[in-house]
Amino acid sequence: DKLSQMLPARLLVAFSLLVLVAGDLGQIKTSTDLKFCMLYEPKFGPLTTVEATIWHFAAVEPATGCTGNTTNITNAGALHGKIAVFSRGDCTFSAKVAGAKASGAVGVIIINTVDGEMTRPIAANTSEYSAGTPLPVAMIEHDDGTTLLAQPASTLLSMVPVSAGSKLDPNIIVFFLISIGCIVCGSLWAHTRDRRMLLGTAIWLPTSGGGGGRAAPEPEAPVRLTPVAVGTFFVASSCMLLALYFLYDYLYYIVLSIFCIAASVSVHRVLDVFAALSPFHPNPHPISLPLFGVVTLWSLLLAGASILFVILWAVYRAEPSAWVAQDILGVCFLSSTIQIIRMPSLRLATILLGAFLLYDVFFVFITPLLTSSHESVMVTAATGGSSDSQPLPLVISLPRFVSPPCLSSSSLLGFGDVILPALLASFCRSFDLFRRRPGWQLFARNLYFFTFLTAYATGLMFTYIALVATSMAQPALLYLVPCTLGAVWALGWRKGDLALLVPGSFLEEERDTASVQHEPKPVEETAGAGRASNGTEDDRPLLSEEP
Repeated sequence: DKLSQMLPARLLVAFSLLVLVAGDLGQIKTSTDLKFCMLYEPKFGPLTTVEATIWHFAAVEPATGCTGNTTNITNAGALHGKIAVFSRGDCTFSAKVAGAKASGAVGVIIINTVDGEMTRPIAANTSEYSAGTPLPVAMIEHDDGTTLLAQPASTLLSMVPVSAGSKLDPNIIVFFLISIGCIVCGSLWAHTRDRRMLLGTAIWLPTSGGGGGRAAPEPEAPVRLTPVAVGTFFVASSCMLLALYFLYDYLYYIVLSIFCIAASVSVHRVLDVFAALSPFHPNPHPISLPLFGVVTLWSLLLAGASILFVILWAVYRAEPSAWVAQDILGVCFLSSTIQIIRMPSLRLATILLGAFLLYDVFFVFITPLLTSSHESVMVTAATGGSSDSQPLPLVISLPRFVSPPCLSSSSLLGFGDVILPALLASFCRSFDLFRRRPGWQLFARNLYFFTFLTAYATGLMFTYIALVATSMAQPALLYLVPCTLGAVWALGWRKGDLALLVPGSFLEEERDTASVQHEPKPVEETAGAGRASNGTEDDRPLLSEEP
């Protein structure tokens, strides 16, 4: 379908890493018997400095206390010896803290702009954490801040830490299911469409009213990676990450717009496949449109529904429950990307995954040693850093099932940690189909594919263990790449298949053999079968276990 090609396939590739929310949990207690949950950054100042002390508080005027990272507090005298209450926005957190210190405040409370966004760190440069006298800096929800400011001027408050709860959370199981499910679905989808293109057959489905049938939409040609494409993607990803680090606020809506376009295409592609397999699918009604060529009325309706869904998510993406819609978009995005991009050889897969392993390690662990602020470029770009913008939606987001007692936080899995290894999974699936190893067992006939899935699950588990053990963001590819690549190389060496796997020559051999043995023939309806047949054994489903 031409609508599925309106966006270049390469736009469906994203990069990210597995991160957890930064910041410690605390509680504000007032003399009027109110309690508010808060997120605080101990690097600005530990709560123990005021834990046993009760303080007055005062609202900053103007509310944000700054303009363009320059403080413009007009009631500095009213803040002396009190906790200064700011509204979020207009400048970085460190600028607000500097203004509070200059006014003689003993602490800072920042009121969020909307509820449900207290899952990001109150970040600043390392040098700014230690500048001047340490004082506690906390963030509270918007509604809690409104209630706090409505209290009488004589109200006293204290800020105390609370337990963050267990670091282990059952949502890791859902991460396993989503990531592995996207890899499996994307890989099987990819080879179903490749088979149809290779053999010149089409899926023939009966219409709901009987008396005829229809052919499912023909797939467009996949994108086959080349060394030049891999190098270009690596350089572009590095440049984009650096640009986000330095110009996050300027690029946020550009990247968000690209994601919305890509997500609309992905959702449309997934819906089109499900609709084609549905027995209630109406007749196609082809229509010729400028730029898009011949499309069907049904596909236009699905495209409209996809665009509407993405628009609604974009408008309400700040709502606490928006993660559900974002994850639906993410699953469609991942599956669609995996099924349209092909890895031509184990050699190129090793180069690609090895390069992005170094990419992740460098931007997470090495950049803090090189930047003047000693902060990770990757983590800052992934979380939005000290920016007031929301984090980019290039992640699968899940709330913690065992939430801390005072705050509901989320765990994130980056798209790149699924897409990049999945290209190797799809390659393994191609080799299994080529080899057609004897045996009736499903594992024996999909040896390389299931070996990859097992290795990927192991690498994801190692990532989570490291995350919990270190309480800091981890580059997931550091664990996923050695597990997956190592397993495939070891299995290839053990089975004597490296001569075919490394150069990927079996793919050309498979295409040449198929083109000789299977000439494309007209689609004929097979009574009772529900799909096309050209009289060959290759009409059987892709997942068939028959030899």
